[in-house]
Amino acid sequence: MTYKLLCLSFSAALFSVFTSCTSLSSLPVPGEEAVRESNICKEYYSIASVYEEQQNYSKAVTYYKMAMSDSSLRNTAYYKLGRCYVMAKDYENGLVIYKALLNKDPDNSTLKSSVAYIYAMTGDYKKAGEIYKSLAEENPQNAAIQANYINVLIAMEDYSQAAVVFNTFKETFPDDSNIKAFQTKLDSIFPPEEEVEDSTLSEEVEDSTLSEEEAAEDAGQTASQ
Repeated sequence: MTYKLLCLSFSAALFSVFTSCTSLSSLPVPGEEAVRESNICKEYYSIASVYEEQQNYSKAVTYYKMAMSDSSLRNTAYYKLGRCYVMAKDYENGLVIYKALLNKDPDNSTLKSSVAYIYAMTGDYKKAGEIYKSLAEENPQNAAIQANYINVLIAMEDYSQAAVVFNTFKETFPDDSNIKAFQTKLDSIFPPEEEVEDSTLSEEVEDSTLSEEEAAEDAGQTASQ
């Protein structure tokens, strides 16, 4: 009898717990908190993306940082964070992020190009040139990389190498919009062959005229003697 009473009491207690609204609302659902936090981080990421599109990089930075709390978004948000730093001309923080990502993925051409770009924008043309040279050799069909390499070579005043790379560039990408600007710049350093020939011819004519004048003077001096 006592055993039956205990069983009935225990059953009644369980029924009371699982039918009580107050008790049910206090029971945590396994994984619910993690899902909620993940959804919040996804919202942060979406907000950051909107700010980035609006070029409000300081706000985008704030929300990308918060989005990184979700492990599934961390790498992507970290990359985007670096991009926002660079677009805001905060090259120091941008370089820290891109170098960290590159250490994890050393063969990533996009990350290499980003690091080279930052070096170029901060005036470290030597480091930028080394990276772009490697990238240009590895990616001969990438017009953007080739153009950036030429720009860095010109900034370094390595015009001879810039001309070599440019000649290949205009053959490979004949419709690229950068060709005219590169051609104008390099022509100011290395005049076209026709202009050089015309200049040489003019000098020869001047030398010839000068020789005739000198000969006439010598003849006049001889006659007077």
